[in-house]
This record gives sequence, C-alpha cells and structure tokens, in this order.
Amino acid sequence: MKRLVTILLSALLMMNCVYSSTGRVFALEDAEQKVTANVASPREFLRGTHTSIETYGAGYQVKVTINYTYRYEASNVSGKYITGILGGDVVEYRLWTSVGNSNIHVNNVTYSENHQVARVPVSYDGSIGSGNNIHVDELVTIDLT
Repeated sequence: MKRLVTILLSALLMMNCVYSSTGRVFALEDAEQKVTANVASPREFLRGTHTSIETYGAGYQVKVTINYTYRYEASNVSGKYITGILGGDVVEYRLWTSVGNSNIHVNNVTYSENHQVARVPVSYDGSIGSGNNIHVDELVTIDLT
C-alpha cells in the first residue's frame, strides 16, 4: 500500500513539474493559442547631470556640475531613484580669481526621501587674488522630488 501511494504521488509531482514549466497559455479571440514565458527584464540605469551655482562669503560663486546615475522607481513621487554619484567638477563663476583642487566626495554622499535627494560634499580651493587662497567645503543637494 505504501508503494502504491509513493508511486501515485511521484506521478502527480512529475505531471505538475511538466505542466508548470511549459509557460502560460492564453486563449485569443480568434481561437489561436499563444505560449508566453515569464522573462525578467533588467533595470535600466540612466545618467543625469545637476548644475548649481554655490555662493561663498560676500558673493564669491562657483559653478558645480555633478554627474549621477538613476533608475525609474514607481514607488517614489518623482518616479526616480538616485543610484550613485559619478563625480563632477567645480569652476569659478563670479568674483573668484581662480578655483582649483576641487573634489567631489562620492563616498560621503547622504541620501534621503528614498534616494530621491542626495547631499554631495564638495571641496575646492579658491583664490581672490594677491595670494589669498581659501579652502571651501560645500554641501550640494540634488533633489529629484
């Protein structure tokens, strides 16, 4: 009796495996049948650029450009999700004589709003002339909300 039950259960399991591995069958209006398989599609990573004018002190301004990657996320209000910071650059914009030694600190980025907002630390050295060099640390915000 135990062998009969074991054989019967084995046959049912084999039939279930064969049936479920063939895919789904949908009936069409013209009585044709179409077999479709469940295929996972990879997420698409896109690139974006954020440019802002940052002010230091009495009107000294730099233009900061940050490159980042994002993907679409249906659960976010903006529909986007920042996946990482690629880097960027800092150039003088107003009143600085020169700007150099800029650094985008990609390892110290903080995220909020389910990765819709990124706060990126940026540092640079600016010269206002006559040998006066100033080291500046800024926090640039990328906001996709």
